Amino acid sequence: MAEPQLDIVRNIEALDCLKADLASFQADLYQALLKGDADDFLQASSKLIITCFLLTKRIGLNFGHLEKQVYHNTQLLLEEGNRMEEWYGDISALKDYWDLKR
Repeated sequence: MAEPQLDIVRNIEALDCLKADLASFQADLYQALLKGDADDFLQASSKLIITCFLLTKRIGLNFGHLEKQVYHNTQLLLEEGNRMEEWYGDISALKDYWDLKR
C-alpha cells in the first residue's frame, strides 16, 4: 500500500489534472459551438460531464450525489423560473427526462 504522503500528492495531482481537463473541454465546447459541429459539441459536452463525475468521486462523494443534485437543481429552476423554461420549456423537458430514468 502506498504511503499516506504519496496518496495525498497523487490526489492533489489528480484534482489538478481534472481541473485542467474541465478548462480544456470547455474550450473544446466553445470551439464546437463556433464551428456549428454537433459531433464535436457532443464529444466536449460528454467529456465535461464525465469529468464532473470524476471530480465528485475524487473529493469523496459518490456519483449518485451529483446525479441527485442535478435532479434537485432541475426542480429548483422550475420553481424559480428560468428563461429557457419560459421560452422553450427546456427545464421541464429535462425534468421529464430525469423522471423517466428513475
